[in-house]
Amino acid sequence: MLVKGMLIAATVKFIVAPYTPLNAYLALFIQGGLGWALFSGKINYKTAAFSLALVTLLISSLQRIIVYTIVFGLTLWDSINLFYDFVVKQLYLQNTFLGEINFSWFIVVFYIFLHLIAGILIGVFSAGLPYKLNKAQRERFILQQKALNPDGATKRSRKRKSFLRKPSVVIILLISIAMIIISYLYPEVGKSETKKIMIMLIRFISILIIWYLLLLPIVTKALKKQLGKTKIKYGREIENIITGFPDIKNIVFESWRMTKQEKGIKKLGNFFFYIIAFIIFAESENEN
Repeated sequence: MLVKGMLIAATVKFIVAPYTPLNAYLALFIQGGLGWALFSGKINYKTAAFSLALVTLLISSLQRIIVYTIVFGLTLWDSINLFYDFVVKQLYLQNTFLGEINFSWFIVVFYIFLHLIAGILIGVFSAGLPYKLNKAQRERFILQQKALNPDGATKRSRKRKSFLRKPSVVIILLISIAMIIISYLYPEVGKSETKKIMIMLIRFISILIIWYLLLLPIVTKALKKQLGKTKIKYGREIENIITGFPDIKNIVFESWRMTKQEKGIKKLGNFFFYIIAFIIFAESENEN
């Protein structure tokens, strides 16, 4: 059942957003595999749900760090440290504790820490979800679901978001260009660092050319062929999901309205709970 859901999710993603990066599919299959390993064993539900959320969020953070390191090389982190050290010196803070910080390591640790906190929160939420659903007023959600008026939302084609337009990539490129300019304006920075940054940018451009022109078409074709088989096998389920998107949009709006008086983490938790409750109870009602 879990494998089936994973294949259907990947197929729907490909149909609705065909330009989704391949690493998103990789993350989906990793999460599905971990879910299958945890929930098919003898681990109780709460432990499995918490572990899945925590591990998948940590893997997600490490995945992005590894991808950027592969694309830009270790020079990326050296360039960030170099830029940070330059800024600290310009502010005459090199003799303070700020001058002792390895800024690239700080970014990596802080980024992983944020995912760790998110994983814990999502894990706690997921572990307690069945209990909250059992306590929920099922009839209330079904009646509100029926009262929602579809607004005739139509499918919008999503434009392909280039790798170059990602905020993190833009920041990296801006820092690299800034360091090249700084190295010429401030000779003490060192010409050797400029050469390293230039090599890093050439490496980045070369990898993009190889990926987008050579490898991506082959991988996309293979993925499209495999997901095409899934579409034929589970066509009815996939069609139901896609045609139900306007209803899901209304559910999201209604769930947000129901939590407008709440604040903070409680608001966010209840918002996601209401969405899940609407969908699950409405689906069970349709089956009956």
